[in-house]
Amino acid sequence: GYVLFIRSYISHKNNLLTTGSLPKKKALPKPQLEVQRMHITSLKRGIEANSKWILILEDDAIPSKGAFELVNKIAENFKPVNTWINLNSGAGLKRTMSDPPPDSFGLFQVTPAATRCVTAYLISKDLARKILGLVEKHGLPEWLPIDFILQAALRKTKARAFWQQPVSFLQGSEEGHYKSSLEGKRG
Repeated sequence: GYVLFIRSYISHKNNLLTTGSLPKKKALPKPQLEVQRMHITSLKRGIEANSKWILILEDDAIPSKGAFELVNKIAENFKPVNTWINLNSGAGLKRTMSDPPPDSFGLFQVTPAATRCVTAYLISKDLARKILGLVEKHGLPEWLPIDFILQAALRKTKARAFWQQPVSFLQGSEEGHYKSSLEGKRG
């Protein structure tokens, strides 16, 4: 925790995420609200499918070579019970020395449960149902990005959360693979 706190002074890019702080209760811009609702809609549609796992990909998820084959192997070999598997890079967050070493799929459990960003993740159907139950009960705060909402939901549901390293998907907008992500960096 101290490392992330100290890191927040060095890089202000993801200060709220690295320190665990909440953003101000100011309405998010419309595109962020749309992303929030897209994730919830995707979870609802995923529950309707005949699978124990739901794969969610944002529009800027860039798969690595063999990403989908690896995701299929994870789904075949991993127990789909109250589980979140983060498959993407994001927020500059990496495995730390206190995290267990990755398994043969590149997965390691993070405690407490946390998202890395929500560009690409595999979620067990039962956990998706629990998260949707929380959304139904509490609503979607219009001031909280989906990354924060899902992270809070993971902790509330006592989910098992895993990250992957090396990752199967890059977050294209954060990694600078799209022109739109570079425009804010120009003088």
